Amino acid sequence: MRSILLPLALAGALLMGCAKQITEKDLHGSWSGKITLTEADIEAVKKQGMTQQQVDQTKSMVDNMTVSLNLKEDGKFDMTMGAPMEGSWTFADMKVNLTVEKAMGMSIEDIKKMAPPGTPVTDKISVTVAADGKTMTGTNGPGQGTVSFSKSS
Repeated sequence: MRSILLPLALAGALLMGCAKQITEKDLHGSWSGKITLTEADIEAVKKQGMTQQQVDQTKSMVDNMTVSLNLKEDGKFDMTMGAPMEGSWTFADMKVNLTVEKAMGMSIEDIKKMAPPGTPVTDKISVTVAADGKTMTGTNGPGQGTVSFSKSS
């Protein structure tokens, strides 16, 4: 029995060693995305005081939203998620961390000042990269949905 297990363990170790490690360079380029709102997200926005009509409008807007992301080699990104955004990004532990610095041409600080009280303004987005490096998924908290990206180029 021991003589069978050793070759199997070695074969498994070799296969694992051959798996491609995702690097920052693999992530450069264009990604297309989609935001999905769960029932928990919808309940969270209702608790923030939205009427059913506002919830329905928000859900419709999100369902029809085009999301695109371009991760640049210089550590910067451009993203459209209902509005144009830009900022910086890092990659570590199979996570891409986006820091939004501008949205709609305004600094994130100015956006926060203009937002109605209690309105969440997200300036940090973190997505987990799949083992094959072709998809990324993340959430940003209750009521903000799940964002999923697929590699375009």
